[in-house]
Amino acid sequence: MIFTYERNAPLLYYEGQHVNNLADIFAFYIYVVLGYDYDSFAFEGGTPYFNKADQIVSICQNGGEPGWKAGIAIIIDFGSFKIYYSLNLHH
Repeated sequence: MIFTYERNAPLLYYEGQHVNNLADIFAFYIYVVLGYDYDSFAFEGGTPYFNKADQIVSICQNGGEPGWKAGIAIIIDFGSFKIYYSLNLHH
């Protein structure tokens, strides 16, 4: 991941828009962490948060910065883990 940051500059995240690569990276990981947390309380409870993380990746892929293509593999891995977790939960 490549991003620029000026000291003391605010990090602004705009949902549905790719404006600041660093803010989008933070938002992506925040949604992933929330997804895992909510999955620990309810079956597929984190799905809305994983979907938000996936949406960030989809939007940022058109931004031109390198590194977001790897984000898809992370989402797929998270999805695979989630599916595997879901299947093992009901055995």
